[in-house]
Amino acid sequence: MKNLNLNLYFFFLFFFHESLSDHLIKSDKFESFFVETALSTDEKSKGLMNVKSLDDSTGMIFIYKIPTKVNFWMHKTSLNLDIIFIDKDKKISSIKTGRPFSNEIISSEIPVIAVLEIPYNCSNKLGLKIGMLIEWIPFESVQNKKKSNLCKKL
Repeated sequence: MKNLNLNLYFFFLFFFHESLSDHLIKSDKFESFFVETALSTDEKSKGLMNVKSLDDSTGMIFIYKIPTKVNFWMHKTSLNLDIIFIDKDKKISSIKTGRPFSNEIISSEIPVIAVLEIPYNCSNKLGLKIGMLIEWIPFESVQNKKKSNLCKKL
């Protein structure tokens, strides 16, 4: 993975209680990606359950304080999703597909620090690959704060 020199910079909208904290997702393939953040146990259990639609440039990230093997399921989720597992080195460790209302358990193969859920096939359109580096960048430090329809236009 040494010759993989693409750095991705992520834009996250953090919805934690009533405060918002923004971050940018950016690479040479796209400008910005808005993601709701699940930090608490309750937010992580709800995830994208009961969400009826998802814009092409939105999703959810689940952040863990320590590397953890995690399990996801789509029981009450009506959307097709790409589920991207991010390891302790902030690299993509695996990309899996979540099918609507499925009871199949989707597990990380190794302990991870984050899981990113984005619209189905968006990871392919963005060129996301195992081993790619993921960086969290605070919104305040970003010059261009404009949202784009990343997966739709690719």
